[in-house]
Amino acid sequence: ENTLDAFNEALKQGFSLELDVQKSNDDILVINHDTNLKRQYCIDKDLTSLPYDKLRQIGLPKLSDVLASFQNLYNNQLVLAMHVKDEKQGDIIPLLANTLEEIHLYNNYFLFDLTMDGAKKVKDINPNLRIGLSVGEKRYFDSIYLWEDVRDCEEMDVIWWDEWHS
Repeated sequence: ENTLDAFNEALKQGFSLELDVQKSNDDILVINHDTNLKRQYCIDKDLTSLPYDKLRQIGLPKLSDVLASFQNLYNNQLVLAMHVKDEKQGDIIPLLANTLEEIHLYNNYFLFDLTMDGAKKVKDINPNLRIGLSVGEKRYFDSIYLWEDVRDCEEMDVIWWDEWHS
C-alpha cells in the first residue's frame, strides 16, 4: 500500500493511479492515505508532524518520485488522480502546484477533493492544472459537493464521483 514499488508495478501493468498527497513537517510532499501512521506502520504519530527523513525510513514515497515513475512509465492514456488530503495543511497547494508545473503532463493528471476555494487557489497559481471536484450523494465533508453545487464551476475540469453510500 502506497509504496513506490506498488505504484511502479501498477503503471507497468497499464493501470492509472489514485494516490493521496500529504506534506511532512519540512514541506516535502509525500504519498500516504492515512495522516496517522498507526494503521499501516504501528507508529501513533501524524505524518505531518515528522520530517521527511523519518518518513522515508518507514517507506513513504515522495510525490516527486512517483511523478518521475509516472513520466517514465505512462503511455499517454494513463491518469494520475491525486487526492489532496488536507488543503489547509499549510502551503500544500502552492507546493503541489509548483511540483506539478514542472512535469507538464496536464492532460494526464488532476487534483481532487479540494474545496472550491482550494480549486480557485490552484487555478490562480496555474490555470493549466486540472481540478476534479468531488461529487457525492450528500455533503459528507467540506470538499464533497452535490452536483447542483458544482455543475457550473469554472475551476472544475473533471468530476470525481465519490462518497455514494446508498
